[in-house]
Amino acid sequence: MSSSNKSVETLDPGYHRAGVVDMTRAAITSFMLRTDLPVHGIILKYEPNRSIQQLIRKEIRKWKIEKLLSSVQHEHLTSTGFYVSTTFYAHLHIDIQVQIALYTFLTCLIDDFDVGTQALEEFGTRLCNGHSQLHPVLDCMAKLLGRMPTYFLPYASQSIVISTIQFINATAFDKKTASMPLSDSASSFVEYKRERSGLGEAYGFFAWDKFTFPDISTYVQVIPETTRLLAFINDVFSFYKEELAGERNNFVHDRATLSKSSLRDALFSIVDEILAAIKRARCVLKGEKEKRIWNDFLAGYVLYHFIAPRYLLRELIEA
Repeated sequence: MSSSNKSVETLDPGYHRAGVVDMTRAAITSFMLRTDLPVHGIILKYEPNRSIQQLIRKEIRKWKIEKLLSSVQHEHLTSTGFYVSTTFYAHLHIDIQVQIALYTFLTCLIDDFDVGTQALEEFGTRLCNGHSQLHPVLDCMAKLLGRMPTYFLPYASQSIVISTIQFINATAFDKKTASMPLSDSASSFVEYKRERSGLGEAYGFFAWDKFTFPDISTYVQVIPETTRLLAFINDVFSFYKEELAGERNNFVHDRATLSKSSLRDALFSIVDEILAAIKRARCVLKGEKEKRIWNDFLAGYVLYHFIAPRYLLRELIEA
């Protein structure tokens, strides 16, 4: 690790923040200058259907979990779900957008708040046995997953369920092993852990509803690259938020540790991998409609990180 990056990580908080700002802004700028995703075009035509917000709130009221959250937390999660469903899923019917927004509300709630390790660990088993969950948030998730076959083909809907179970299981695992030292030879484990916790497969399949894309063979082969891309783009665009929050148990830090490189080098290596994965994915898709949807989907995913308050990127740009 270079001396400049050591300074970023060890000096006073003000200096650390300035270093994180410069590092993250440079990585995001590098990505935006080198990618040909139609992000600018997506920004220009982004006109979200505000009625989706009302539908989201109406559904959440039925869950009766308001007492678990402050009004600020509730609004933050609702807006996150809204931005997800209206940026990279703008091509979907409003009913499906609402389901994705609700799913995002719950996954962010599970990720950000203490649902209880035992409740998380028993989610998958209880779901398979048809038993009620140990936390009301997980009961809401179980019911929501039951709706997936309404909107997605059997393989896709089951993959969404499995991806969700893996995410919840990984969340519990991370809570118990946050201080676990990494072996110098555990690069495959780092990739494995990132895949299990990233929900990339679920969000990848969300792009392809069964009404518009009744033939799964037209898009399923791009799912592995999509899963990887969603994780890596999020790693780069959420780095600023996580650094300021003091989060170190993440993919960027793990990669820097194993590669014995600086955080900056690890971050830029992920940008390089994103650009390479985009090229590979485009070679997989053959249909023009599928290529257009996928390009807009990924561009919308990038846009989401800029406009969602969750990632603090407006603060970063202003800084």
